[in-house]
Amino acid sequence: MDILTLVLIGIQIGVIGAVSGLVAPIVFKALEASAAGAFLRRLFPRYFVTAAVLGLIASVAAVFGDHLAAAALLGLDGLCFVAARGLVPAINAAKDRGDSSFARLHLFSVLLNMGGLLLAVVAVGVVVAL
Repeated sequence: MDILTLVLIGIQIGVIGAVSGLVAPIVFKALEASAAGAFLRRLFPRYFVTAAVLGLIASVAAVFGDHLAAAALLGLDGLCFVAARGLVPAINAAKDRGDSSFARLHLFSVLLNMGGLLLAVVAVGVVVAL
C-alpha cells in the first residue's frame, strides 16, 4: 500500500501545484478578467473536490499501510472540503457584490490551499520514513 499511497499523494501534490502555480496565473494573463473569473468559478469547486477525493483514497491506503500519514491526509481533505463547500461560494458572492471582504476571503483560500499542499508533502515524508 505504500506505493499506492505515495502515487495518490503525488498526484494530489501535482494537481495542487498545477492549478495554483500554472493554470490560475495563466488564465488571468490569457483571458479577459470576466472570462478568467467565469472559468475559475467553474474550476475551483471541482479542483477542491478532486483534491479531497484523492486525499481520502490516499488516507484509506495509508491506513491499510499502517501509517500516520492518514491523519495528515484527512486534515487535507477537511481543508479541501471547507474550501469547496463554504469558502468558494463566499468568495464568489463577495466578488459579485464588490465587497471588500473578497480580498480577505481569497487570501484565506490561498492559505488553505498552501496548508493542504504542506500537509500532503508532510504525508509523503511520513510514509517514506516509516
